[in-house]
Amino acid sequence: PPRSTLFPYTTLFRSVAPRGASGGWRLAVFALLLLGGIGMFWRTVLQPKPSQVQSLTRLTSDPGLTSFPAISPDGTLVAYASDRAGSGNLDIWVQQYGGGQPIRLTTDETDEYEPVFSPDGSRVAFRSERDGGGIYVVQALGGQPRLVVRHGRSPAFSPDGKEIVYTVGSPGVGATFSFGASSLYIVPVTGGEPRRIAEKYAVAHHPVWSEDGEYVLFEGTQQLGPPDFEICTARVRSGEVTCTDVFQTLRGRKLMIGPYPFALHQRSVIVSVGVGDSINLWR
Repeated sequence: PPRSTLFPYTTLFRSVAPRGASGGWRLAVFALLLLGGIGMFWRTVLQPKPSQVQSLTRLTSDPGLTSFPAISPDGTLVAYASDRAGSGNLDIWVQQYGGGQPIRLTTDETDEYEPVFSPDGSRVAFRSERDGGGIYVVQALGGQPRLVVRHGRSPAFSPDGKEIVYTVGSPGVGATFSFGASSLYIVPVTGGEPRRIAEKYAVAHHPVWSEDGEYVLFEGTQQLGPPDFEICTARVRSGEVTCTDVFQTLRGRKLMIGPYPFALHQRSVIVSVGVGDSINLWR
């Protein structure tokens, strides 16, 4: 240690060492004081500080199932699907993120789930099983749900809020978790004729808009069969598709990839990856 660090201890050594003490005795005392100084230096400077315990806040208190969370763009509201009404099916609910009385947005006797907020936070789109299934939109603080398109699932608003991209195909628990055929469509939020994108892909699901609204990212493959699907991008206007090699690279490292939803953050993709018996999120 530098001389300035040892100064208090050398001073203390001079004060406790009696006059005329032998060199060995002085050396022993100095060694003890030096060890004490190093110990104090370790405890106060070098020793790693324990990490703070992260707080865990309960947002809902229901005896049954509450799932499929979605956060409004301004972070003030959380929407979710829950059977809290006690009627045996899932409805869409919304509440203040910081707490408060939940608002029930849907009351149909069929399951309704997969809520997603519009970019301005004023509307919620969701999947409903009523009348054969489809995508509906409702005002975020209550109102009458309106059918946008039949047979759709996994809706996602475009960045300008004018269109919705969605999947049609193999059903699952709230999303297309199987390897069956599925396809992507874009439809105006006001309704109208859907337009298919990535037409040559036998499997195309879990769509996510790029921030500039020019692309839709999805998981897809051109042929049914072994799970060789990849993360691809489709140009919204031309339909041109380009695929990455993300999943191919992960499979080459003996990692397990499932057909699960993924998230896009800036220029990174967050995906579910299996290692051994566990499945976790990787960026």
